[in-house]
Amino acid sequence: MEEIQRHTLTKAERLTGRTRIAELFEQGRGDFLFPFRYIVRQRDNLTTNTASTPSPSASECSSPEVPPLQTLTDEKAQSGCSLLISVSKRYHKRANKRNLLKRRIREAYRLHNGPLKERLATTGKSIDLALIYSTKEILEYKTIEYAVRKIITTISENL
Repeated sequence: MEEIQRHTLTKAERLTGRTRIAELFEQGRGDFLFPFRYIVRQRDNLTTNTASTPSPSASECSSPEVPPLQTLTDEKAQSGCSLLISVSKRYHKRANKRNLLKRRIREAYRLHNGPLKERLATTGKSIDLALIYSTKEILEYKTIEYAVRKIITTISENL
């Protein structure tokens, strides 16, 4: 039987943390494709905290049945692409308009990120991606979807 692919955007696929976001904007390369400014940063897969943090021995733990803590950085390092979506408050004052645009962007990315994930899996690379909505108009979903699809194909070709 054919396995049905779930189009989801998990917590591990969202870009969080000040340091990773700052690194994306400092070291990433960007471009503009209407209505988005996008920034991409390729990251190495060995950026987990488990190698630098020694695991506690059984004598250091108060109870031996408690498993060691696992950090979310392990999950984030394993996922191929971490996404950040931004809609400027300067252009869209009302929160419901910003949320509408973010939902549309998230939906378009969620449905069309398959080729990017496959490419990242075959090459063994990981990237951070920021999609910054940079126009004052509230565009239709079809326009946003076309732009997100074009950005994804551009990124996957350049890997």
